[in-house]
Amino acid sequence: MSDDTKANLEAALHAHIADEQDGRIVTDWAMVVASTTVEDIGTGATFYQFQANTGQPAHVSYGLLSYALHSAVWDEDEE
Repeated sequence: MSDDTKANLEAALHAHIADEQDGRIVTDWAMVVASTTVEDIGTGATFYQFQANTGQPAHVSYGLLSYALHSAVWDEDEE
């Protein structure tokens, strides 16, 4: 990931969390993205990429992803 792209991604994450969570700040983050090509849509061919905060220890990234897997509320509105 280029430095400019990472800076833009982090700025967007910080702005989103501050907006959605009453001014809170991001301390750590991790994400997994699935992608494909236009030619491969419908074939099941998928590429997965992991990104995380620069310098973030692997155990922190794993913890965030594990929390998301086990604790997130899916398809429900949170109050």
